[in-house]
Amino acid sequence: MNWGIRITLLYCGFVVMMLVMVFMAMHQKVDLVSVDYYEKELLFQDKINGMKNTLELKGAFSSETSAGSVTLHYPLALTGKAVSGEIFFYRPSDSKKDEKFNAAPDNTGTQRFQLRNYKRGLYKLLCEIEADGKKYYYEQSLQLN
Repeated sequence: MNWGIRITLLYCGFVVMMLVMVFMAMHQKVDLVSVDYYEKELLFQDKINGMKNTLELKGAFSSETSAGSVTLHYPLALTGKAVSGEIFFYRPSDSKKDEKFNAAPDNTGTQRFQLRNYKRGLYKLLCEIEADGKKYYYEQSLQLN
Protein backbone atom coordinates (compact mmCIF):
# COMPACT_ATOMS: atom_id res chain seq x y z
CA MET A 1 0.00 0.00 0.00
CA ASN A 2 1.51 3.32 -0.98
CA TRP A 3 1.48 6.56 1.04
CA GLY A 4 -1.32 8.18 -0.96
CA ILE A 5 -3.79 5.44 -0.06
CA ARG A 6 -2.77 5.52 3.61
CA ILE A 7 -3.26 9.28 3.82
CA THR A 8 -6.64 9.01 2.09
CA LEU A 9 -7.79 6.26 4.49
CA LEU A 10 -6.60 8.27 7.50
CA TYR A 11 -8.43 11.37 6.26
CA CYS A 12 -11.65 9.41 5.54
CA GLY A 13 -11.45 7.76 8.97
CA PHE A 14 -11.11 11.18 10.62
CA VAL A 15 -14.13 12.54 8.70
CA VAL A 16 -16.27 9.50 9.65
CA MET A 17 -15.22 9.85 13.31
CA MET A 18 -16.16 13.56 13.32
CA LEU A 19 -19.56 12.82 11.72
CA VAL A 20 -20.27 10.15 14.35
CA MET A 21 -19.36 12.59 17.15
CA VAL A 22 -21.61 15.31 15.67
CA PHE A 23 -24.48 12.82 15.36
CA MET A 24 -24.04 11.70 18.99
CA ALA A 25 -23.86 15.29 20.23
CA MET A 26 -27.07 16.24 18.40
CA HIS A 27 -28.97 13.39 20.06
CA GLN A 28 -27.67 14.05 23.58
CA LYS A 29 -30.41 14.87 26.10
CA VAL A 30 -29.88 18.21 27.86
CA ASP A 31 -32.13 19.07 30.82
CA LEU A 32 -32.30 22.67 31.96
CA VAL A 33 -33.06 23.39 35.59
CA SER A 34 -35.95 25.52 34.40
CA VAL A 35 -37.22 26.60 31.00
CA ASP A 36 -37.58 30.20 32.24
CA TYR A 37 -34.31 30.26 34.18
CA TYR A 38 -33.47 33.85 33.19
CA GLU A 39 -36.67 35.28 34.68
CA LYS A 40 -36.09 33.24 37.85
CA GLU A 41 -32.55 34.57 38.18
CA LEU A 42 -33.89 38.12 38.11
CA LEU A 43 -36.00 37.24 41.18
CA PHE A 44 -33.07 35.69 43.07
CA GLN A 45 -33.09 38.47 45.69
CA ASP A 46 -36.52 37.21 46.78
CA LYS A 47 -34.92 33.82 47.52
CA ILE A 48 -32.17 35.46 49.54
CA ASN A 49 -34.76 37.40 51.57
CA GLY A 50 -36.77 34.20 52.04
CA MET A 51 -33.70 32.36 53.35
CA LYS A 52 -33.03 35.21 55.78
CA ASN A 53 -36.65 35.09 57.00
CA THR A 54 -36.40 31.31 57.42
CA LEU A 55 -33.28 31.64 59.57
CA GLU A 56 -35.09 34.10 61.84
CA LEU A 57 -37.92 31.64 62.56
CA LYS A 58 -38.25 29.77 65.82
CA GLY A 59 -37.51 26.16 64.89
CA ALA A 60 -36.45 24.95 61.49
CA PHE A 61 -37.66 22.99 58.52
CA SER A 62 -36.79 19.30 58.52
CA SER A 63 -37.71 16.26 56.48
CA GLU A 64 -37.86 12.49 56.75
CA THR A 65 -37.71 10.13 53.82
CA SER A 66 -39.06 6.62 53.35
CA ALA A 67 -39.74 4.47 50.30
CA GLY A 68 -41.38 6.82 47.80
CA SER A 69 -42.58 9.37 50.33
CA VAL A 70 -41.24 12.43 52.12
CA THR A 71 -42.56 14.05 55.30
CA LEU A 72 -41.83 17.76 55.67
CA HIS A 73 -41.90 19.31 59.15
CA TYR A 74 -42.57 23.05 59.20
CA PRO A 75 -41.02 25.34 61.85
CA LEU A 76 -42.94 25.76 65.11
CA ALA A 77 -43.45 29.46 64.37
CA LEU A 78 -45.59 28.55 61.33
CA THR A 79 -47.77 25.94 63.08
CA GLY A 80 -51.43 26.96 62.98
CA LYS A 81 -50.88 29.80 60.50
CA ALA A 82 -52.29 30.05 57.00
CA VAL A 83 -49.43 28.92 54.77
CA SER A 84 -49.45 29.17 50.98
CA GLY A 85 -46.84 28.46 48.36
CA GLU A 86 -45.20 25.59 46.54
CA ILE A 87 -43.08 22.61 47.43
CA PHE A 88 -40.95 21.44 44.53
CA PHE A 89 -39.10 18.13 44.25
CA TYR A 90 -36.40 18.68 41.67
CA ARG A 91 -34.54 15.71 40.16
CA PRO A 92 -31.27 17.06 38.66
CA SER A 93 -30.67 14.03 36.43
CA ASP A 94 -34.17 13.77 34.89
CA SER A 95 -36.66 16.64 34.61
CA LYS A 96 -39.51 14.18 33.91
CA LYS A 97 -39.29 13.06 37.56
CA ASP A 98 -39.82 16.59 38.94
CA GLU A 99 -42.95 17.09 41.02
CA LYS A 100 -44.68 20.18 42.38
CA PHE A 101 -47.13 20.38 45.30
CA ASN A 102 -49.06 23.13 47.06
CA ALA A 103 -47.95 23.89 50.60
CA ALA A 104 -50.65 22.62 52.98
CA PRO A 105 -49.36 21.66 56.42
CA ASP A 106 -51.73 19.95 58.86
CA ASN A 107 -52.45 21.17 62.43
CA THR A 108 -49.20 19.63 63.69
CA GLY A 109 -47.09 21.46 61.12
CA THR A 110 -46.28 18.46 58.92
CA GLN A 111 -47.02 17.59 55.31
CA ARG A 112 -46.56 14.20 53.67
CA PHE A 113 -45.79 13.76 49.97
CA GLN A 114 -46.21 10.59 47.89
CA LEU A 115 -43.97 10.92 44.85
CA ARG A 116 -45.75 9.47 41.80
CA ASN A 117 -42.73 9.36 39.48
CA TYR A 118 -40.54 8.07 42.30
CA LYS A 119 -37.13 6.80 41.27
CA ARG A 120 -34.23 6.07 43.60
CA GLY A 121 -31.58 8.77 43.71
CA LEU A 122 -30.90 12.42 44.47
CA TYR A 123 -33.70 14.98 44.71
CA LYS A 124 -33.70 18.59 45.84
CA LEU A 125 -36.55 19.73 48.05
CA LEU A 126 -37.34 23.41 47.37
CA CYS A 127 -39.92 25.17 49.56
CA GLU A 128 -41.18 28.61 48.58
CA ILE A 129 -43.93 29.54 51.02
CA GLU A 130 -45.63 32.61 52.44
CA ALA A 131 -47.24 33.14 55.84
CA ASP A 132 -48.42 36.37 57.47
CA GLY A 133 -47.23 38.36 54.45
CA LYS A 134 -43.62 37.13 54.74
CA LYS A 135 -41.93 34.88 52.23
CA TYR A 136 -39.82 31.92 53.34
CA TYR A 137 -37.43 29.76 51.35
CA TYR A 138 -35.93 26.40 52.28
CA GLU A 139 -33.79 24.02 50.24
CA GLN A 140 -32.45 20.57 51.07
CA SER A 141 -30.92 17.66 49.17
CA LEU A 142 -32.63 14.30 49.66
CA GLN A 143 -31.43 10.81 48.82
CA LEU A 144 -34.44 8.58 48.18
CA ASN A 145 -33.94 4.81 48.39
